Amino acid sequence: MSRSQAWPFRIFLLTLAVVGVLATRHYGESWDELKFYKYADLSLGAYRAWLGSGQVPEFGNTYDNYGPAYVMLVTLAARGLQALLPWSLSDLRHLLYFLTFLTGLWAFHALARRWLSRSAALGATALFATQPLFWGHAFISPKDIPFLAFTLLALLTGLRAFEKLPQVSLDGLTPRSKRNLLALSALWLVSLLALYLGTGLIHGWIEGAVRAAAAGGTNLVSYLASDLRKVDPGVYIQRYFTLFLGARMIYCLLSTVGLALAYRKFVPAVLSATLALFVPALTLGFATSIRVLGPLAGLMVALYALRAHGRSALLALGAYAALALVVMYATWPYLWPDPPGR
Repeated sequence: MSRSQAWPFRIFLLTLAVVGVLATRHYGESWDELKFYKYADLSLGAYRAWLGSGQVPEFGNTYDNYGPAYVMLVTLAARGLQALLPWSLSDLRHLLYFLTFLTGLWAFHALARRWLSRSAALGATALFATQPLFWGHAFISPKDIPFLAFTLLALLTGLRAFEKLPQVSLDGLTPRSKRNLLALSALWLVSLLALYLGTGLIHGWIEGAVRAAAAGGTNLVSYLASDLRKVDPGVYIQRYFTLFLGARMIYCLLSTVGLALAYRKFVPAVLSATLALFVPALTLGFATSIRVLGPLAGLMVALYALRAHGRSALLALGAYAALALVVMYATWPYLWPDPPGR
């Protein structure tokens, strides 16, 4: 779309922005905002607690379907913005919600332009933006409007990425090189899934081994911790578990870099394809860490990619899914102690 063709939508969006900013300070807090920001504070504190002690705060059972990615981001942004704009934290949060809503409108309009004329796309966006439920919630909802916006962004960026994605295929490799690369990929995937999805089981195994050694049993822990009977077993359980967390992080980084270098050697286009998928995967992972329905946007992108590129899209889709999963996991501390169970 040329600049001259885009000006009606830009004027419309700018008008909404002005009206919205003026209206922001007239909204009080919604019913559940406070508990979501308590959730954000607990989640932000979990990063230090998890690395330091191998524990995360108790979140309760209210948030099983809601990740804290967006409310954590808004909490940090509002605190930073308060130094520039002397509003209350509540008003600044509402302003950030509304700006998120405008971003979702931009994505909605861009998606509409893929299939509709300029006037039809603008009309659809205006109808969408002025729905009373959407407009009202645009100022006070820390979950539904952000999820709407990031789902639209994930869909838009995913479709655009797979439209222009460099061709990535193993067909040009020798059979031996292809087998080795696929074996390395399988080993990397299985090992990381076992280490991360099995977090709860590994913690249970460490606890069992430490308590058995403290009770007089003979195992690896009894040889490593000679003074175990003089110290609370919980101290050693925490020490060994945090050691595992650090070792797992180092293994994850080194194995991922090693696999990336192997692919770069045999399939040079994989690096540019991964970079092209970074923003789509980021938005998809973020949408998932707002609400568990987020992967549906990724499913629609995957169906489009397979229809457009066939089997040649499989490698890129694997990278897309892996990156999104990393973003989702990294921004959702509630999951860390037991990802499958939670």
